[in-house]
Amino acid sequence: MTIRHLQIFKTVCECKSITSAAERLNITQPSVSIAVKELEAFYHTKLFDRINRKIYLTEEGNVLLQYTDTLLEQYDESISVLRNGTFFTKCRLGVNVSVAETFLSHIVVAINTEIPHITLKICIHNNEQIDQLLTDNQIDFAIYDKIADKETKMALPLFQDSIVACCSADQYHEECISLEQLSKMPLLLREKGSGMRNRIDSEFSKNGYPQNIVVESTSTLGLIELAEVGLGYALVPRSMAKKLYSNYKVKMLPISGGVWEKNYHLSYNRNKFLNPTLETVIKVLGEIKQRKDFL
Repeated sequence: MTIRHLQIFKTVCECKSITSAAERLNITQPSVSIAVKELEAFYHTKLFDRINRKIYLTEEGNVLLQYTDTLLEQYDESISVLRNGTFFTKCRLGVNVSVAETFLSHIVVAINTEIPHITLKICIHNNEQIDQLLTDNQIDFAIYDKIADKETKMALPLFQDSIVACCSADQYHEECISLEQLSKMPLLLREKGSGMRNRIDSEFSKNGYPQNIVVESTSTLGLIELAEVGLGYALVPRSMAKKLYSNYKVKMLPISGGVWEKNYHLSYNRNKFLNPTLETVIKVLGEIKQRKDFL
């Protein structure tokens, strides 16, 4: 088995086709097929299922793909460090929307201060999309509040937030609102698939209360703006509401009944090779959560 075998295997996985992989690599289709068969012979397992002229990764193929991504990344890094005399200073970071709207600017400043020459690439999506990018090794780290698969991913605690209800300042006159009361109010919520929405749906369902949803949005800011004009009650991160409190005439209400804390963590694949740059990023994020001005 050679590096070339793994490069061909990864291209086939990306193209989901032997023919398309051959075209991308500018080699013959039989050469690609032979490389795949040699890999299967080497590992004594089947890497692809061939169904209706299409190919699908087997469970064993998915495992090999994770190792392949790491091995090829290390191979590319060895060329960068040894042949070209440069050091690998790239970090691909995925965060969910809540983190992007609250903590991300602090995180970026801290990383750039500690590693001035780093090339930082950031993806912002909801929890499900970020988790898939991490699984596919398209990002190095994820910062989100999704419970990580502990068998395949490391999860280091970073910081805690909570969910509060925001409404127009003249719409509600108490200092707290119950989950039962919210079930009777028009709700402004994040979209399905987001960590925020998953938690909210879980609390309402667990306590047996209905939801009167009038707006769903990918923008927390948009929800707060709609709450300001009296359209309903926006359920948003406390850190986000606190950040915008002075700019919008909204009332920020703690919610009684249910569990509304959100625990964010740094996650990465267990078989991920951590070069010095990535290790430093972990160190910086571990230190930043100790800062009192962070939250």
